[in-house]
Order: sequence, then C-alpha cells, then structure tokens
Amino acid sequence: MRTLIIVTLGVVVVFGTGYLLRDVLRPPIEVELRLTELTKPVERSQFGERLTGITLDCSDDGRIGSGDQVCFAPVTEVDGLPARYLALFFDDTRYLTAINIVIAAQDLETVLEALEERLGEASHIIEADNNWRVWHLAKESNALIMAHDVPPESGNPALLWFRDAKTAERLLPH
Repeated sequence: MRTLIIVTLGVVVVFGTGYLLRDVLRPPIEVELRLTELTKPVERSQFGERLTGITLDCSDDGRIGSGDQVCFAPVTEVDGLPARYLALFFDDTRYLTAINIVIAAQDLETVLEALEERLGEASHIIEADNNWRVWHLAKESNALIMAHDVPPESGNPALLWFRDAKTAERLLPH
C-alpha cells in the first residue's frame, strides 16, 4: 500500500509539474493574425511576418487531405484574445485555408464579447452537438469566423477562421 501511495504521488508530481510548466509558467506568446482582416487568399510565405517569435510544429502526413499541411503552436493570446493553442491549415498550394484557436472554457465569454464588439452580432448559429456562432467577414469574401456558443462538454472551446464555407464543411467534425 505504501508503494502505491508513493507511485501515485510521483505520478501526480510529474504530471502536475508538466501542467504547471505548460499552462501557467510558459512565457507569454502573443500573436497578431488580424483574423477579421483575412478576407483574401493568403499564401504561407505572406503570412510569415504575422508568426514572428512562434515555433510551429508542422505536419503534412495527409491526414487532413492530400498535400495539405497543419502547423501547431502553443500561444497565450491571439489578436488580443486569450488562447491556449493555435493550429494553421494550409492547402497543397500552401494557401491558408483555416485557423483553429483553442481557448479555455473560462475565457469563452470574453472571446465572444470581443468578437461581437469587433464584428457585430453573429449572422447565425449552427445548431449541432456544439452550437457555433458564425460571422461572415465581408460581402466580397467567403471567409467566415466561427466560435462555440457554449463550452463543449468535453474538451475546450474553439475560435475558427475558414477561407470559405466549403472548407469549414470539410474540416469540421461531423
């Protein structure tokens, strides 16, 4: 019994320290993507200056589509909004297709209020297992921003940008 307690405490210390280092003590990583201005196709090379100071972990193993690439990075803030992780999706021609910003459940209301302040009221809500608020960025653009309406029961809420609705349908879980 004593060994079990010691092992359990060791596991708690190791994983607890990992959490503390990852989510509390990591240095601030703030990114200015200017999501609300992304209304025209952007090539990865043109997007680079917005990613200064970020180390991206990229994969193009074909899980999201042949030739597509996804890049991940831990962040603390995107466009002045609290965030945890950032994922950038590029198509086979290296144009930006989607952005996924993972946020903490306790920050969702702050993010939604900021989006409504910047973009106005959501144009509509997609009712699904997890309801999504949707904003269309410009009449001449097909780009849209989506955010969870309420935190999902499992996992963290997300703020998403898509270059068009077709991409959103392809990448969103069904």
